[in-house]
Amino acid sequence: MKYKIILFLVLIAIIFSSILAFSEIPLICGTNDGCTAVQSSSYSTFLGIKNSLIGVFAFIIIGAIIYSHIKNPKKIKKTIINLGIIIGGIIAIYFIYLQLFVIKEICKYCLVVDIATITGAFTLIFWREK
Repeated sequence: MKYKIILFLVLIAIIFSSILAFSEIPLICGTNDGCTAVQSSSYSTFLGIKNSLIGVFAFIIIGAIIYSHIKNPKKIKKTIINLGIIIGGIIAIYFIYLQLFVIKEICKYCLVVDIATITGAFTLIFWREK
């Protein structure tokens, strides 16, 4: 059940990361919105690639591994999932920090991705299966 919940959260992250990666920012964010400020900041890319695009691919990969693990559990898959979700949660906390304290603007789409990722990490860490 835990991995089904995390998969659902990953699907949410894929959807909202895709909106950011493949839509024109002024159309989805507006012109004077915090979303535009965040998406046009120097923190919106890594090595010249949009963070949202990196997120789409990372979430698709981790989502496929989670789905595979649900269908056919293996210890190596569980380890990869755990590492991916925990690292993703740490990155999401960093992105929220950047929005609140460095850029001082909030991107509502980014926040959905970050909260979904952090919730997935907390679910992974604190959900005890019987």
